[in-house]
Amino acid sequence: MSATAGDTARIVQSRPAVAGDSSKAGKTAKSKIENGQAVCVFGDVAPGNYAVAVFHDDNGNGKLDRNFIGMPKEGVGASNGAVGKFGPPKFDDARFSYKGGQQRLTIHVRYLLAPS
Repeated sequence: MSATAGDTARIVQSRPAVAGDSSKAGKTAKSKIENGQAVCVFGDVAPGNYAVAVFHDDNGNGKLDRNFIGMPKEGVGASNGAVGKFGPPKFDDARFSYKGGQQRLTIHVRYLLAPS
């Protein structure tokens, strides 16, 4: 992450859904950013196919802020480095298989617009 302050919210989705829509998320978590990184741990996750969407909640309002045409004003990222075209990434592009136990993912957050 390019910032060292604010929260990051992560959304785990177990079925196709709009990235950033926590109403369709299987599990959600947020973590403070420290030294340019944030770590979230999800417990009690059943084996299956998942996708993870992340956003940097720079202003701490609990939502992904967008500009007047819908582009994210805060940093976003997804599992597998998936990137959307004219919208969020597709579930299939971000999907990974979780077989149980511990699994680590590294997600790089991208800032599509310069900070205002």
